[in-house]
Amino acid sequence: MQKSIHVFGPPGSGKGTQANLIADNLNATHLDTGKYLEGLIKEGSPLIPEEEKVNFDEGRLVDPVLVLSLVKQRTEEIKGSGSSVVYSGSPRTVFEAFGDSKTQGLMDFLSNLYGKENLLIFKLSIPKATSIERNSKRLVCTKCKQTNPYGNAEATKCIFCGGELYKRTLDDPIVIETRLKEYDERTDPVMKGLHEGGYRIIDIDGTPKPDEVFESIKAHLQ
Repeated sequence: MQKSIHVFGPPGSGKGTQANLIADNLNATHLDTGKYLEGLIKEGSPLIPEEEKVNFDEGRLVDPVLVLSLVKQRTEEIKGSGSSVVYSGSPRTVFEAFGDSKTQGLMDFLSNLYGKENLLIFKLSIPKATSIERNSKRLVCTKCKQTNPYGNAEATKCIFCGGELYKRTLDDPIVIETRLKEYDERTDPVMKGLHEGGYRIIDIDGTPKPDEVFESIKAHLQ
């Protein structure tokens, strides 16, 4: 049975890592909205207007109307391949989640596509100080795009594939503060709407080691 699984949490909570583990466990496709947008921006895709590229680099959210359209399109491609989909950090705003009178939100879109009973949501929680510390030390591989362990801040080679590592502009401490503010004001309120809409939400402590966090998540994947 194909599923739509969402991993929510503030920057540094391990959304991407856990989404990758879930996708591997279920043989599903991980759609990391942030990395998907970053990839389009870095390749100079005409799908992303110049002003939205600036917003992304400075830690502000890209236009929700644009993001919603891109995510729906990519999701339909994944569903058509016969795969379940795992999201990390999507939908990020109330509009993206529930839309308006003119636009169908992602949750209704997915309920129609996969069936509401096949939608599962995990919310990872970590303190603000942990978020800032983890992001400040984060390095990403230029080749496989994997985030390397937070304690390896001085590393130069990816432990997964040996590729060169780089520090994202998004992980500058000042930008992290902006991202946390954006999460509190625009993403966290999505959870209230999901609760009210009767979606299945599971709270997970994101502070332990990634394998321990995944054990908590895996218990709910059956």
